[in-house]
Amino acid sequence: MSVRQSLLAILDQGACYGYQLRAE
Repeated sequence: MSVRQSLLAILDQGACYGYQLRAE
């Protein structure tokens, strides 16, 4: 896995996590 792909995966997870926190 390239560094760029890993960063995108981390950002994607962070966005989903933050969205769940806001939804509650």
